[in-house]
Amino acid sequence: MIKLVGNKSEFINSDYKKWTLLSITLGLFIFLPITTIVYKTIFNNSVSLKYLLETLLLEYSLNTIYLVLLTSFFSLIFGIFPAWFISMYKFKGRQFYDLVLFLPLAIPTYIMAFTYGDILSYTGPIQSYIRNNFSEIYYLFNKDFLQIEILAIILGLALYPYIYSVSRVSFSLIGSNYLNLSKTLGLSSFKTFIKIILPLSSPAIFSGLFLVIMEVLNEYGAVKYFGVNTYTTGIFRAWFSMNDISSAIILAFILMFIVFLLFFLEKKYHSKYKFNYSSNTKIQNLSETSLLNSILINLTCLIPFFDFLVFTHHFLQPILFSPYLLNIRCVYYCTRSSRYFSSHNNIIFSIVNTCSFVFF
Repeated sequence: MIKLVGNKSEFINSDYKKWTLLSITLGLFIFLPITTIVYKTIFNNSVSLKYLLETLLLEYSLNTIYLVLLTSFFSLIFGIFPAWFISMYKFKGRQFYDLVLFLPLAIPTYIMAFTYGDILSYTGPIQSYIRNNFSEIYYLFNKDFLQIEILAIILGLALYPYIYSVSRVSFSLIGSNYLNLSKTLGLSSFKTFIKIILPLSSPAIFSGLFLVIMEVLNEYGAVKYFGVNTYTTGIFRAWFSMNDISSAIILAFILMFIVFLLFFLEKKYHSKYKFNYSSNTKIQNLSETSLLNSILINLTCLIPFFDFLVFTHHFLQPILFSPYLLNIRCVYYCTRSSRYFSSHNNIIFSIVNTCSFVFF
């Protein structure tokens, strides 16, 4: 029904009230831990804060900032250039890359970190092959690869689809008028990309970069495995290892403050730069590429996808070649062979062998 209040009309609906009440309840439930962290930080004792300032806070801050910057750089490299090539050029494998470059989002970052840590380790396939075949140069590769720089590359390979997805959409919406004007002004393809395409797509790119930064700040498993001291590892260490809840709350408050600050800056940036692609702007047609350029484009798109192939092969190899599946395949092939040889002994033997692996 409609209720008139002075010169204004207010719509009162029971369903609307229910949804409003539900929204308020969920909002309070979500903000309860945030409010608790703020309250505990304000009324916290100064001993924990003094201990953090004198010992660990500087290391946590520098490592977190350094990891965020490196991961952001590699994510931008792995996400923007393939998106640009796929959006603007016609080459073989274009539709294939456009699909598979999203796949790393399905892999948890800590699983990828564990996998590459094993691949690059002393007993991994890379060092083992070089040690056995190129012993004279093995000392160059006999390094500890569990470093923050390697971690940043791995995180960039795992998180670049956030930037690739938004860049792909933004580049596809850029009309041909912008590119034609740049050609009229005498700009090369590279200058057009730097001076026109990137500024037009910067709101979308920074949106994807914001998600990447949030993932890096939230990451625990990968940074813990690589032994990098960040805010997240500091929170878990203070809470569980040292049983210092006050220090954990302070670190959580600092991390939460950084997240809110980045969210505010992202919103402020987007409020200043807004672009509208008019409907009468023609979409840029895909450009033909020469053989050399096609090879370079394929290599650029293959680097992020090759990372997914390496991970899939190394991660699934122990499963696909496990004794259980080997014996199951043995049962299958023996079953097929029994049709021709009319022998059941091999089937019985394979079934018993498989059961021995499962139960014993």
